[in-house]
Amino acid sequence: NQEGFAFFYCNRNEEERRKPLSPGSRHKLVGVIKLLLSKSERPLKVFISSRPDQDIRSHFLSEPNIEIQARHNEKDIRKFVDTEIVNHEGWRDMPPSLQEDVVRTLLDRSQGMFQWVSLQIKQILQCTSENAIRNRLGKLPRDLKAAYDEIYNEIKDEDEHDKALADRAIMWRNVWRFSHLSVTEYFEQNHWGLRQAHCYAAKVCLRLLIETYKESRTGNVDGLGDSHDHESRACDIFDPKHSLQKYSRHHWIAHIQTQEEQEADPVLAGLLKAFLKSPVESSLQYRQWYLQVKADWDSPSTSVFDNVDIEEISPENSTVFAMCRFSIYALL
Repeated sequence: NQEGFAFFYCNRNEEERRKPLSPGSRHKLVGVIKLLLSKSERPLKVFISSRPDQDIRSHFLSEPNIEIQARHNEKDIRKFVDTEIVNHEGWRDMPPSLQEDVVRTLLDRSQGMFQWVSLQIKQILQCTSENAIRNRLGKLPRDLKAAYDEIYNEIKDEDEHDKALADRAIMWRNVWRFSHLSVTEYFEQNHWGLRQAHCYAAKVCLRLLIETYKESRTGNVDGLGDSHDHESRACDIFDPKHSLQKYSRHHWIAHIQTQEEQEADPVLAGLLKAFLKSPVESSLQYRQWYLQVKADWDSPSTSVFDNVDIEEISPENSTVFAMCRFSIYALL
């Protein structure tokens, strides 16, 4: 129709999305948009949503444009505050001066950030007395990072088991999703970056492989051991067909490789030594893992063996070839 819409989606994987576009990629993207503007026979409206990047902005200043900054959100934030703050059980009984102080302080300190305002309203709604509300208004966090620091510190002050549970939940992908992109950025920049996540994943993979093929189990390739033993330990995770088993077999090396040129994590180094044993004599777990991987006919495309022949790390009773082929000796 005459008012048609076209959407262009930049398909980047999760790791790439954490990084800004390279100057070359940004130049190409802007070039495509400018080409569309110049070739269109009818008025073409382009909506660009991004961080305030001057190089992108400068390309379109000569075109008719409407620029919206975060500071232009004040009326919307005012409406949001007016709608949410009345949920306070004592709002109707508050002096008008306090009501106005709450609204004005939130607006003045918001810097156009809805997420910051939302978090502070939740904190204020927990206050009962007028003095408590005024005290809270006097110590509002200065920005989103400070707000998240405050919340995370409250979690850290709880029982150590509750904190461990919260930390694990933060790491679970495709199970929990953060309410706002800024929460993800906060943890990546201040607590859990990509390298730490890889380290954690490597430890999980190695622990599972060591336990699956531990010395007390039978020497069969699948490493199942006694069925009653597994049943008493929620055993299906030890089944070689289990998705976590298959993932661990084919990806522990990839996670290990991300730790190169970094200070070695002592727990990870210990697990790696236990799994490999020595360059000239491998552990039982390593040999069982090797035979299982060799028998996998449906290896995932993300496996390190998708482009590597497992014969390159043969024989299974020696780990030196795997250590050299995948450059994992530096962690030992």
